[in-house]
Amino acid sequence: MDNLIKKNLKNIPIYSPMDYFTTFRTSMVSPRSYEVKSLNHCFFKNYGQVSTFKTIRPGQQKGAPTVNDLRCLKYSPDGELSYKLTFDRTGNFYLELRGKNQLRFIQLCFTHLSLK
Repeated sequence: MDNLIKKNLKNIPIYSPMDYFTTFRTSMVSPRSYEVKSLNHCFFKNYGQVSTFKTIRPGQQKGAPTVNDLRCLKYSPDGELSYKLTFDRTGNFYLELRGKNQLRFIQLCFTHLSLK
């Protein structure tokens, strides 16, 4: 939070969320006031249909990787959850969590990235 907002919040009693809105907007006058957007119910999304995973543990057998071994998680819009066990950039492969012990390799890059 900005110091101007903190100072104004100390002096103004807050009774509703609209009081925060007014305080934030009027905290700074010059060179221009803060832009504050009021949210309505259309802003929030429905997460009722989102699929969930029981566990993100990569393996279930003895000696298999555990959650502590995960280094990178990647969530894709189609509901796939992929992970990496190392920070190594040479492979560019993610392993995909699909269910119990079903792993599929996904290649992220087909060419080397150019350095500028």
